Amino acid sequence: MILSVYRRLKLILQRFLVLLGSLTLFIFLFCFIFLLNSNESQKISLGEHDNVLLTLNLSGEIAETANDKNPFSILFSGYTGGTQGLYIPDIEKNLKKVANDARVKGILVNVNNLVGSFSQYDELRKVFDDFKTTSKKSLYFWLGAADTKTYYLSSVGTQVVLSPLGSLIIPGPLSQLTYLGSFLKKIGVGFDVIKVGDYKSAVEPLIQDSPSNFASDNYTSLNKTVLDYIVNQIMKSRPFLQKDSLKKAFKDSILNSNDAKNLRLIDDIVYEKSFKHNLLSIHEAKSVSFEQYFSHFKSKESVLPSNGDGIALIEAEGNIYFESSSYGAMITYTNLSKEIAWAKNEDKVKAVVFRISSPGGDANAADNIWHDINELAKVKPLIVSMGGYAASGGYYIASPAKKIFALPTTLTGSIGVFGVIPNLSKFKEKYGINFHAITESNRKSLFNPGEELTESDVRIIKKSMLFVYDEFLRKVSLGRNIEIKDLLPLAGGKVWTGIQAQKIGLVDNLGGISDAIYEAEKIAGFHPFPGEEVSVPLYRWKPKITSLIDCFKNSQNLRSCFSSGQQEVMKVFSNKNPDDLLKNRIIKSVEQFMLNPIQMLFFEIK
Repeated sequence: MILSVYRRLKLILQRFLVLLGSLTLFIFLFCFIFLLNSNESQKISLGEHDNVLLTLNLSGEIAETANDKNPFSILFSGYTGGTQGLYIPDIEKNLKKVANDARVKGILVNVNNLVGSFSQYDELRKVFDDFKTTSKKSLYFWLGAADTKTYYLSSVGTQVVLSPLGSLIIPGPLSQLTYLGSFLKKIGVGFDVIKVGDYKSAVEPLIQDSPSNFASDNYTSLNKTVLDYIVNQIMKSRPFLQKDSLKKAFKDSILNSNDAKNLRLIDDIVYEKSFKHNLLSIHEAKSVSFEQYFSHFKSKESVLPSNGDGIALIEAEGNIYFESSSYGAMITYTNLSKEIAWAKNEDKVKAVVFRISSPGGDANAADNIWHDINELAKVKPLIVSMGGYAASGGYYIASPAKKIFALPTTLTGSIGVFGVIPNLSKFKEKYGINFHAITESNRKSLFNPGEELTESDVRIIKKSMLFVYDEFLRKVSLGRNIEIKDLLPLAGGKVWTGIQAQKIGLVDNLGGISDAIYEAEKIAGFHPFPGEEVSVPLYRWKPKITSLIDCFKNSQNLRSCFSSGQQEVMKVFSNKNPDDLLKNRIIKSVEQFMLNPIQMLFFEIK
């Protein structure tokens, strides 16, 4: 009886799972087909003689890396709106296409809640500036309101207008710091900090109530350098401005629309729809969004995978660790080493650009990455492009490069080491929570947060840190060809802007990722004649399944997604062409999924 009930329950469960699996698959396929066709509604009809005003809304987060390693981001990119963010190389590539279209008379840009570092804004501004210079097209910015970064970006425009009740809140570069020293002491939490480098200030907020003199001097120097830079850049775009008036505007910090217009920081005060209507009338143009324009543009071209010699791009963003965790963007040795090995061994990769945006992290992980990068640099030209920051461990892994490019506002250097060890001895007394460490080690207090470190503990930790620091100096000295005695005044944990770092020899050139890529192409021999336009493939490492899906999306012929060897093997074993074989493989996988949905939730296309 019990067995019979059990069998019936098992049968009901099996049927339920088959039904659930079938329903899930149906919904997935329906959504996928719907998404693939949904962009048809965005397509527009553009005649050969139509005048166009493109509209571009900049919002969300500026992405430091391309989100093209996740199969689902590839499958649905362009349809879901996703969280990929604004990727500057894509914007640059698209603007180059726009520049060559005589129908486009200008671009109206609306900056709304755009999230990014000063360096990312600066790199994006340079992209717009290059577009304006080379295309001779008008670039209009409408602002609802603006902070320092937003105004700095928009100041590159041919015309900048502000909403009537909008304000410019422009204090310039600003370091907002929170110090928890007294608060943590009140609850009995302390930290034993051991560091090498007076300027190594990242840990100060945990143990102090205000920045040290070293930190204050460093912050002041960085902010002054960045302010001078952005003032000069704004004046290049708006040469009628007076330098003293512009600096005073940053000092005053808060300007209403009338103040901003009187100081000529903006050109007009007008509502967005009125401004757009005026531009459409002036250019006798139709309004077309960037999404509509490139939907129309993409429908006329077929993107096939590149197979020729080219450049590899490796992107690394976040804190440095050995392995992945769930805490935001990060650089992990286990993942990055795969990309480095691929770039080193791939025959069609003739040079490598290594994009770094990292404040540092685990010294051991950084050293292992340095080793792999150094080995890569021995066999292929390696160019580093620094993002918003490439400091401490971020600079460590950059040092083997043949050339280092930094943005003017990049924060880099910070050559130093520190360690933080929790000290809960007061916390234990205050709350009666006790800690015990049972060990034969002489470092018993080091492993017990309820005990104070002994002098012996501090001595042995300091010894280890000095060893790491000496290795840091040695490897930077080796990579940058700077004597250690000359490197010492530049180290000690001091942070430098890209402008300062170039002057002292920590970086070679000021420029963004496109400049680094062009330099790699030149070194690899792709530009033998100055001024000659040569299209060079740019490769990124991707998991095999991601590469295959990417190819399926962009190719009209599935056969092109397989190597010639794979195609021949398929023909031998199937007597069918690869397109039919793949179709049958997918149908078979669907059938298997419906029969056993649990086992087939994840499957490979080989």
